[in-house]
Amino acid sequence: MAQEPSTLAVSATATDAPEALLSEAERLVYDGQAMRAIALAERCWALIEFTENLRLQAHCQRLLGLAHERRGAPDDALRAVYRSLALYEKLGDRHGQARTLSLVAVQLAVIGSSAQAFDHLERAVTIAAELRDPDTDFRVWNNLSVIYDRLEDYPKAIAAIHTALDNARLLGNEHMLKHAETALVISRIRQSLHTLEGQDAPENRALLAGILAEARLHCEACRALGFDVMVTTTTQAMGDGFLALGRTDEARAALEDGLSIAVTLGQRGEECDFELKLGMVQCAASEFQRGMVRLRRALAIAEDLGRRDLRVNCHKRLSKALQDQGELAGALAHYQQFHELQVSIMRANASAHVQVMSLKLDIERTRLEAEILRLRATELERDNRNLQNHAQQLSREALEDPLTGLGNRRFFEQQVSALRSGSGATLTLAIGDIDHFKRVNDNFSHAVGDDVLREVGALFRRCFRPQDVVARFGGEEFVVAILGSTPEQAARAAERLRGAIEAHDWPALKPGLAVTISVGLANLGSGEAIDAVLARADAALYVAKRGGRNRVAASPEDPGR
Repeated sequence: MAQEPSTLAVSATATDAPEALLSEAERLVYDGQAMRAIALAERCWALIEFTENLRLQAHCQRLLGLAHERRGAPDDALRAVYRSLALYEKLGDRHGQARTLSLVAVQLAVIGSSAQAFDHLERAVTIAAELRDPDTDFRVWNNLSVIYDRLEDYPKAIAAIHTALDNARLLGNEHMLKHAETALVISRIRQSLHTLEGQDAPENRALLAGILAEARLHCEACRALGFDVMVTTTTQAMGDGFLALGRTDEARAALEDGLSIAVTLGQRGEECDFELKLGMVQCAASEFQRGMVRLRRALAIAEDLGRRDLRVNCHKRLSKALQDQGELAGALAHYQQFHELQVSIMRANASAHVQVMSLKLDIERTRLEAEILRLRATELERDNRNLQNHAQQLSREALEDPLTGLGNRRFFEQQVSALRSGSGATLTLAIGDIDHFKRVNDNFSHAVGDDVLREVGALFRRCFRPQDVVARFGGEEFVVAILGSTPEQAARAAERLRGAIEAHDWPALKPGLAVTISVGLANLGSGEAIDAVLARADAALYVAKRGGRNRVAASPEDPGR
């Protein structure tokens, strides 16, 4: 979730003065009351939309973006933050541009456009570095940590949070400091949980227990300062941590504490999350009826809020609880609702991407037309070249596969060519092909096939490093350029991917579904054409297919083999 900690010392009284309306809306956003904040910000917008106060307009749209994101509406959030960005650019406000670019990046990551998200973040970091302003630096690096956390790259998330913390200390802002400490505690808990899932070793359990003890102290400090919203977010993560250690009573206590605060603050979304987690805890503790009451209460809250993201999670948990109890008809009904909502969310995200790109182009077109009108005759030729360069930049955004969010073949070839010219590091190309994918479409439907492709794309992201280039070539074929690895290291990375796909919880998509992948590897030799290496990797892939599938094979023509 995008975060911009408030710098307001006191809350304003909501009147019809635009500044007062925005001040109160800002307070409500940071108190977790998104719908009330939206109502006030929209009242403010009605007063200022046709005025010349561009700075207030930009601030209003940025707040609307934050509030819409917190109510689970990334499409509305993106439209608002793009409008805000256009206004800050018109003003020439570099501080506003950097902060809003980082917010745009978070929303793009929410709808699955990771490549564009990092493009916007790179621009934000560059501007922030030029400004050398701790406040702007804090907000940019804080939002960078949010994206890395969403991608489950916890070491990078934690590193970004530490940078944000350094800036909060420079500012001497207690709210920002505690906010960043909250993000750090949560990311450390999630990283520890991720490690524990991979290896349930005593030292990993002890590490998690130590982090949870620090989280308790952090909650006490936040509570003493009146930062109750930070307590709710921390207790959610603490509940997950205690459950992983089997400390159910402490998990319940943490979740009940967070629920109480969420109810007091009117944080309906967080209330839903707490009810859901407590319901699952009770169902697992032989308190099925009481647990189901909580789960259904959570669903009622999600439906009342109109939040598909919360509803999809509620239906999934209700289906699991009923299935564990042997009530298969009810479990199936909730699973069908879960699946339909999941598909609708994916479609909405795809639609949001198209709408936002259209809005972005409209904003850019309007800005560029205004710029052209101001140009002197002697500058027209030069600025036309600039416009062409800008159009080329926009066309690069067509390098993404819309189904998985990965790059496409054109993107892959451009990136590999750039890596070859800019680095002397070795490159290994891996081609992965989903085994018997046609059977998935034939036996389970093309919609399930699309879900499988999305999940496989996500697993490719997780199993390879950020510096490796991952793309979808089309159909069920994916490709990776593994940078700076020996053939043995590349083979281990490919095997890790193969194992992750085989072990993935495919029945959660559709009962009876199982998915495996075959992978072919080839090293890119000095001066060798990319197509030639891809052909060798493809030949190795067919060796893996003929060998029984669900395996990794390397090209025997590689040097040294």
